[in-house]
Amino acid sequence: MAKLLIVNADDFGLSPGINAGIIEGFQNGILTSASIMVNAPAFEEAVKLAHAHDGLGIGIHLNVVRGKAVLPPAEIPSLVDPTGRFVRTPIALCFDLLRKRVNLDHLSREFSAQIQRAFEAGLRPTHMDSEKHVHMYPPIFARVVKLAEEYGIRAVRWTGQYPRARTLIRWNQQSYKALLVSLCARLCRKQLKGRAVMSNDYFYGLVETGSLTAEVFRGFLLRLQDGVTEIMCHPGYLDKDLPEVFQTMGSSSLVTSRVLELQALIDPTLREYIDAVGVRLIHYGGLK
Repeated sequence: MAKLLIVNADDFGLSPGINAGIIEGFQNGILTSASIMVNAPAFEEAVKLAHAHDGLGIGIHLNVVRGKAVLPPAEIPSLVDPTGRFVRTPIALCFDLLRKRVNLDHLSREFSAQIQRAFEAGLRPTHMDSEKHVHMYPPIFARVVKLAEEYGIRAVRWTGQYPRARTLIRWNQQSYKALLVSLCARLCRKQLKGRAVMSNDYFYGLVETGSLTAEVFRGFLLRLQDGVTEIMCHPGYLDKDLPEVFQTMGSSSLVTSRVLELQALIDPTLREYIDAVGVRLIHYGGLK
């Protein structure tokens, strides 16, 4: 069995600088795939870039925690405020689903509207994932898999990366987030049995979000197993639009780290190493 690697950039469409960084990572680096956020300010530009760069896999970055919904507030009142803005953090969203304060049907409707917007833009999504990994909450995952089947989207990202024990000894927010997501991911894996939707076998980049250097990438490559691995990243260039983007979509801790991750993606030694160890780069459209 071969070692297949998907290197996926999240947040395609968030800003012109992030769009440019993703395309740079694809053209001159090891990036193979990008997840587009249809309710983001630079979505239309990202669509044009996707059409202009054949071979770049395009997924849908489902988003119900940042910015404004695609649907009007009256259609999904449990998800948004009266202006149509999403109002919950990922943890609050999951808790309010448990407490019946969020309607799962509203989530499905908004996800469906986001998928339709991507199709209407002429995109043919290779996979789906989500902002802040909310689709890894098992009740949401079930809805996402069902929608993938309905729309003929072949794959859904599986986000399971257990942090190493030493990172849990001291408080590390990213590690504990990864642990929580990965525990949910174990339950989600079972939901894929017998379904027409595929996923990756292994995942990296959750613990290391914001600190993906070329050295960290090489560490991933050393641990690759037979099967399909996704490495998630967040490359981009800093641009003058970011303050306005954050005002529209909400703030993010990923700012200067995007440039560092882009530099790692285009490091020529990584491509040479991938070729040397016999890893094949693909996107989700290449799954069989």
